[in-house]
Amino acid sequence: MPLKSDRDFKENFRVQRSIFSSLLQQIGPHIEKLDTNYRAAIPIEKRLACALYALGSSIDKFFHRLIKFPNTDAEIQDTIDGVFIKWGYPLCIGALDSTHIAIKPPLGFEVDYFNYKKYHSIIML
Repeated sequence: MPLKSDRDFKENFRVQRSIFSSLLQQIGPHIEKLDTNYRAAIPIEKRLACALYALGSSIDKFFHRLIKFPNTDAEIQDTIDGVFIKWGYPLCIGALDSTHIAIKPPLGFEVDYFNYKKYHSIIML
């Protein structure tokens, strides 16, 4: 992992190195394994990197199971009508939700991660 450029690192693991380090500190103790008499444990850095890579490269496989788009004119109109009836929002066929994940921001970039709730975070859709 140290041999990868910052751009390649983010492209492969979907996070910046600073976020990776923060995740490693937070979940590392929970995923760490001990060496046995038969083999050395996989380092926590590699375990986390493999998990992030697998999750990041397989999202498209789950996309259509998790998100359904209306296919016919009738489905589109039903969706528009349903959103308007429930929330009073006209001509809407879909919406995404998100949540803020609290982080320790990268040094020098604190202002970029400060949210309206008055703490540092990244947004997860």
